[in-house]
Parts: sequence; C-alpha cells; structure tokens
Amino acid sequence: MKILQPIFQNTDKKGVTLVEILIATFILAISSVSIYTIFRTATTVYSKAQRQLEMIQNARIILEQMTRELQGAVFNQNTGIALRGYETGSGIKSGSTKDEIHFVVAVPNSGRWDLCEAGYWLRGANNTLMRCFEVNPDFNFANNTSSELGYNITDLQFFYYYRDNALNWVRTPNANWNSNQDIVSNYDANGIQRNPDGLPDMVEVRLTVRDDLGREQPREFSTFIYLKNSN
Repeated sequence: MKILQPIFQNTDKKGVTLVEILIATFILAISSVSIYTIFRTATTVYSKAQRQLEMIQNARIILEQMTRELQGAVFNQNTGIALRGYETGSGIKSGSTKDEIHFVVAVPNSGRWDLCEAGYWLRGANNTLMRCFEVNPDFNFANNTSSELGYNITDLQFFYYYRDNALNWVRTPNANWNSNQDIVSNYDANGIQRNPDGLPDMVEVRLTVRDDLGREQPREFSTFIYLKNSN
C-alpha cells in the first residue's frame, strides 16, 4: 500500500546557502555604514551649531555690556571728565594690542548717581577682552583696574560719529577721540560748533570672535551705540 506524505511536510533539505549569508552580511554592512554616516553627520552639525552659538552668545554679552555703559557716558571739561579713544598701538594699557576706549559713566547708587571710570581694551597675549571699572575715579584712565570680560576675541575696533557744519554724519577714520580737544570740528544738533569736541554722538563697536577650538571661521559682530548725553 502506498503511504502518502504529509501535506505540510517540508521537502526542502538545502538550508541557507553561502551566497545568502554573503548577501545578508553585505546588507547589514551597508546598513551599519549608513547609520554611522547619519550619526556622524548629525554629531558634526550639532557640534558646529554649538560652536557658532558660543560665538554669538560671547559677542552678545560683551556688546550689551558696552551699550549699557557707553549710553551713560558723561563729559565735563572743567573737571576732567572725558571720553578718550585710542587707535591700535597708541593705547595706555600694558599688553593692549587693539583699539581702546575709556570714559566716565554715571551709575545709580541708592537714589543718587555716582561717577565711575569705565573702559574696554584687548589683551592680545590670550585674546581676552578686558573691562576697566573704577568706583573711585581720579579721571586718570591709566591707573584704573581691569578685569576679564570675554574670551576668544581676536579684534576690537571703535569708530566715532559726529556732525559736521552741515549736520551730516561723519565717521572718524580711526579709533582716536579726545573729548577735551577740538580736533574733528564737532557740531551739535543746532549747528553750533562744540569746542572742545565733547562726546561723540555715536560709537561703532566691532568685535571679531572665534570659537574655543579654533575650528570655525572667526566672525565679526558690530553695533552702534548712541550716547544719550552727547547733546
């Protein structure tokens, strides 16, 4: 009598072939490389974004600090209260390698206003932006103390804006400014010449910032600061 084979019996006895193993291994390798590439790209993009954000935040903190203090700058010829700007190479701070600015600012203190010396300069040895601040001013900016404000700053520039006799805006060609002298023929909003020049109407600040590792292209940031007490 003929015995029938079970309907669901597997008659394939070959198993997995070497070719199938190689194909599966190749697919797995391709998938692994693709996943690694995606992960590596995402990590690189994230790291780059973090470095860019670091530079932006560094510049923002510095420029906001400068804006607050420069907006409160004051001038009084009779007492020596002035604003002084120094072009690169002519500054008064040891170790300074770029432009400098020094001024007197009025700050609130317990319901009254105190005068303090303030200023900014770049210590080139370690690319550190220095902030001067002296609560007991003698109006000799060379004597005030400095503290570190920002790092990875490779360039610092100041330009000063004033009005000519036609009330047109004019920008100084460099960072030199002396409130106690009559050099640039500065005019007020009414067309009256100031003698001495007093405060500029506006200060332009330019910062060049790099990231900690030096992997990104340095970026320049700038702002224009109007001096409230210039008129």
